[in-house]
Amino acid sequence: MPGLRVVDVGCGGPEAWSEVEPVTGAGLVLVRHGVFRRLADGVPSVLDPTVAYLQRPGQEQRIAHPAGADACTSIGLDAAIADRFGAGGPFPMAGAADLTHRRLMARAGSGADAAELADLATELLVAAAATASGRDIDPPGVTTRVRRLVDDARTRLAADPALPLDTLAAAVGVSPWYLSRVFHAATGTTVSLHRRRLRTRAALDAILDRTHGLADVAARAGFADQAHLTRSVRAETGVTPGAVRAMLR
Repeated sequence: MPGLRVVDVGCGGPEAWSEVEPVTGAGLVLVRHGVFRRLADGVPSVLDPTVAYLQRPGQEQRIAHPAGADACTSIGLDAAIADRFGAGGPFPMAGAADLTHRRLMARAGSGADAAELADLATELLVAAAATASGRDIDPPGVTTRVRRLVDDARTRLAADPALPLDTLAAAVGVSPWYLSRVFHAATGTTVSLHRRRLRTRAALDAILDRTHGLADVAARAGFADQAHLTRSVRAETGVTPGAVRAMLR
């Protein structure tokens, strides 16, 4: 695909905001591990493995890494493709699209040919563009204070998905009931479902690289057992962990 450039980016920068960084090219950015904060043209956002965003030339951004090292994929785009994303996010990435993202990186790392990688990249961009338009605007009633509170909760969950709701609520200074309500209002999903999505994405890389058996993957990602992992992966991606591994054969 003309104008397409895929880069694996790993960062372990400080918790504090970086110096201002000018954005020189359009690109879709997807998080694979960890969490980071972005301040673009004065607008803050939290980026974890459940979301993606589009960066545009001319933006000025600052980045902070509140939970240590993180990794993301940056897909450079030409202007015609970037325009399909509207304002650009952050916007949620469906589980099936995230699986395509991880398959793309796994296949690139194992030396797949350019035609296969182009097909996977195109599939990923089509899925991402379908959810990008209009998703960067907060729903009615989500104030700046609520957004900051929910962003704080998302940052903590990305760093430790095992945090119980009451512990998470205490950490951000509100009641569990209030956090549940505003989290759903701001994100369109519940805290428990968001936690499952984080755990599923953490499991996908281990499933794809075949380093561990599925029971070990389940335990490392915080699932009760392999059956729990299978149900969650199927719910998020539409396929089982075994089918995920078979995709790379």
